[in-house]
Amino acid sequence: MEKILCPNGMRILLEPSESAKTATIAVFIRAGSRYETLSQWGLAHFVEHMLFKGTPKRTAQQLAEQTDMIGGQSNAFTTKEYTCVYIRALSEYDADALDLVGDIVVNPLISPEDVEVERGVILEEISMYEDSPEDLAGDGIYEAVWGKDPLGRTIIGLPETIKAVTVDEIRQFHQSFYRPDQMILAVSGKFDRQRILEKAQELFGSLSGSSNFVAPQPPIWQPNGIWVKKKDTQQVHIVLGYPSPSIEDHRNVPLAVLNSIVGGGASSRLFQRIREELGLAYSIYSYQVNHAGAGCYSISAGVSPDNQESALAEILNVLNKLTDGVTESEFIRAKNQVRAGIAMSYENTYNLAMGIGRREIYNLPYKSEDQLLAELEAVTHQDVNEMLSLLKGPVCLAAAGQTADPELYRQFIR
Repeated sequence: MEKILCPNGMRILLEPSESAKTATIAVFIRAGSRYETLSQWGLAHFVEHMLFKGTPKRTAQQLAEQTDMIGGQSNAFTTKEYTCVYIRALSEYDADALDLVGDIVVNPLISPEDVEVERGVILEEISMYEDSPEDLAGDGIYEAVWGKDPLGRTIIGLPETIKAVTVDEIRQFHQSFYRPDQMILAVSGKFDRQRILEKAQELFGSLSGSSNFVAPQPPIWQPNGIWVKKKDTQQVHIVLGYPSPSIEDHRNVPLAVLNSIVGGGASSRLFQRIREELGLAYSIYSYQVNHAGAGCYSISAGVSPDNQESALAEILNVLNKLTDGVTESEFIRAKNQVRAGIAMSYENTYNLAMGIGRREIYNLPYKSEDQLLAELEAVTHQDVNEMLSLLKGPVCLAAAGQTADPELYRQFIR
């Protein structure tokens, strides 16, 4: 991978792949819900929506038509710590694809009329999440574990903040955060280097100014935190959360192996015991979320109200048995699963762009496929067993559904 630091502070990452037939072009911006004030809650996501509503050069319809004309697929997403806008297109249209993405990132119109339309869209999006106990509990676990810290907030915001935000506030947020020193252009696949650099200079070269970014302090874990949302649903969705390594921690590699064993796949202990043997849940899985200075390891299960106590007891029983150590066959099988995931990610230009951009936004060193595979190969059985200690940490719980009851859950997280 080639990294270029521009005079204005913007970083350009180039990861060519001559065997590819497409190019993925992504702009990462350090603008996420973690950096919002309470009055700005949901603004990073709101700005992301406004990027596709047109620029001085192109209407929203023209953006869509020109994207289709180059065989492109364009989208964006907002996380707690960054926003990413990307396009995938045929290789011969690499500069045209970059022109489209750069235009919407740098020059969104953010007109009053479009703000009102998108305000309604986002309020509907919030309502959609409110109808999904899995999404509610999946977000709620972060409030349970990090309390009032910005990492504990939802990305999308609250209806009251979305209703109250003004056009000027949206424009100001864009101007404050979309600065070159906090922007990364990641390009992967098959592309012409010179065309990309010339177009990047045209689009971003005149940008100036610093965002005065200050890294946030790590959040304080809330031991035995509980978050509950009662909803009229047929299922209760429950998420357990354990303190775990941050994005910078080298222990994430053995943790990835352990996750495959705990609940990361069909052969995992949780899936086999809770779903296949006992039929207590249709959906059960585990996952790791990493942030700068913080991490949360979660176990998520959707169960009927009548089964929630039995399911929780069995989940904890599975975790308790795991602390005796993973078997050799589990260790080998899990390493192969992680190895396959690494290999597959490097076969896809989108995954390549996401990987290099995400590492750069966190100021983590670039790692090639061979380097990642070497790190995985170096993980020992003992390394994975040592990660089991996180399952003894202070557990928190989030639940959403008809009979979600904090008093019922306290017995499981003491």
